[in-house]
Formats: sequence, C-alpha cells, structure tokens
Amino acid sequence: MTGAMWGLGTVLGPVVGGAFTTGHGGWRWAFYVNLPIGALTAPFLLFLIPEFDALKGTSVINRLKRIDWIGLVVFSGMICSLVLALQFGGNEFPWNSGQVIGCFVTFGVLLIIFIFTQTLYMPGQTKERRLFPIDMVFARTPVLLFVLTATASTTVFLAIYYIPIYFQFARDDTALHSAVRLLPIVFTLVFGCVGGGVLLAKVGYYSPFYIVGAALGLIGASLLHTVGLTTPAANLYGYSILVGLGTGMYCQAAFSIVPVKVPAEQLGQATGFIAFGQLIGPTIALSIAGTVLINTATSGLKQLLPNTPIETIKNAISGTAGDFLNSLDPTTKTAALNVIVDSIGKVYILGITAMAVALVLSIFLRHEKIVISMGGAS
Repeated sequence: MTGAMWGLGTVLGPVVGGAFTTGHGGWRWAFYVNLPIGALTAPFLLFLIPEFDALKGTSVINRLKRIDWIGLVVFSGMICSLVLALQFGGNEFPWNSGQVIGCFVTFGVLLIIFIFTQTLYMPGQTKERRLFPIDMVFARTPVLLFVLTATASTTVFLAIYYIPIYFQFARDDTALHSAVRLLPIVFTLVFGCVGGGVLLAKVGYYSPFYIVGAALGLIGASLLHTVGLTTPAANLYGYSILVGLGTGMYCQAAFSIVPVKVPAEQLGQATGFIAFGQLIGPTIALSIAGTVLINTATSGLKQLLPNTPIETIKNAISGTAGDFLNSLDPTTKTAALNVIVDSIGKVYILGITAMAVALVLSIFLRHEKIVISMGGAS
C-alpha cells in the first residue's frame, strides 16, 4: 500500500501541476498547494501516529552527534557535481569546457573523499553511524536489490517525464491534457505495487516477480523507443501499461525482502540503502536523458534550420520558444517535430538498458522462499 501511494503520488503530480499551469492559479500553486495539504495532515502526524523513541533518554546534542555530518555534506556535493556536469554538458556549455570538466573533477575528488571517510577514517563517527552502509556493497542480495530498485524507478520516471512531453509536441496538448495521458501508467503502476505485494506475501518466492517485471518493462521501454510522430495514442497507452505493470511488480518489493536478508541491527541501514537506489536511479537517468534530448534534437534542428539562432532552437526543444514551431511552414514544422520526437525516442534507450540489466540481474537472485506477514519477513 505504501508503494501504491508512492506510485500514485508520483504519477498524479504532473496532472495536478498541469492543472495549475493551464488554470488561473498559475504554476506557482503547484508548490503552494503543499501548504494547505501540510496543514491538514499535521494534526494526524502529531496526534495519531504512535510515538516511538529509539533513543529515549538521549539529549538533543548527543542525537545530533550521531549524524554523519561530514559524510552528508561530502555526499551532497558529490551528487550535485555529477548532476550539474550531466545537465550542463553539451547544453549550457561544451563537454570540454572548464565548467563541465570542473564539475566532473569535483565529483571525482569528492567521491574519493567520501569513500575514505566511509571506510578508513570516520572523524567523530562509528562504523554503525556512517552515512553509507559500505558492508551492503559486498552482500549479494542487498546489492542486487539496490540495482533492481534503481532500474525500476529509472524506467518508470523516464516514462512519466517524457510521455507528456511527447504529447505536447506530437499532439499539441496542453500541460494538463498531456499529464492526463499518464493515467494508464498510473493505474497499472498502482495495480502492480499492490498486486505484487499481495502475491509476494502469499507465494513467498520473490525472484519471479523481478524476472517477469523486468521482462514486461523491457518490452514496454523498447516499444516506447519506436514511437514516432504519427504513432496512435492507443499504442503509446499500451506501451506505458507494460512499463507501469512491469516496474510496479517489483519497484517496492525490496523493502519487504531486505529485512530477512540482513542482521536486525543493520535493518535501518539496509532500508536506507534500498531507498537510496530508488532515488539515485531516476536522478542520474533524467539528467542524462535531458542532455541526450537537447544534444540530439539541437543537432538535428540545426541541420534543418541552419539560419535559426541556436538559443531559439534550444528554447523550442524546451518548450519556451512560444509560437516558433507554429511559425514554420507546415512541411518544415512536420520535419522539425519529427526530429524532436525521434530525439525523445532515444531517451528510452536508458530505460531499455535499465530493464535489460534488471532482467539479467534478476536471474542471479536467490530462488528462495521467505515468509512475509504484518510483522515483517522471516
């Protein structure tokens, strides 16, 4: 159920945001809406959630000392540097520019420092309190679950992000209408999360869910890669259903499996390890995807429209060039849209790769049975 709510909220976000964008409230309400929602849920969080203090009797100062602040700061800088390098490369700056190279160098240096602080020297911290559970890297099942969770979130987020963009270009949809096109993937993702969780609890064997889910996701991502300017919308819905159902079958399963695969004292670290995989996958994939789209579409449009300023072309790809595409003659506009849509299709190569990796790795999962109940796994 938690996974279903995660999927529902993730996919319905663009629908709500699109409604604000096209309505009278303006796009800022996509953020302001969190204030009344927070106000409504705050009483439930304060008064209805059972209180559990794992560090009862520990002062605030000692609680703060338990946090790996050095690891947190270094890790944040490391990820930001990588994302900036991927976002800027070939877009804002050339790949061989000082800005991009500097970001990559910063990422490399911080990665070395992070590994050092998490393994050899942990100032002010103990092995149990370090930010990243290095021990998990050498444990077969947690590592496989980490990568598999990352592949599922990567593929589904690529679809969630780029299906509306496709419809905005190919069908001239508004932000709201294009977001509504995500409803097929919404329902199948939620169905996959809930249905997969129920079946996993009954069957106990978890590897089949990963194998079947990755296979469906691979087929769906491969079909999305083939979508062209004139592809019927019904086809796209069918492809997105395969992605939603396939990734939904196992995107949350690791959180039920990992408790039985690690010692009890490492449960918190293991859960955080899987959650990290769920977040880092789409973070890096969407950064790469944006660069792929901008670079390939810019190159194609530059050949088609050699006299158009490069900034105008990039703005047209990002959707901020107003009526530039509509100002072209019909033949040229169709050719330009074909270039952009083909570039969107190349983005799904990342999803194909992720699902292919998932399919291969899922075969290496232990084909064992675990018992999952309301009390946990055993």
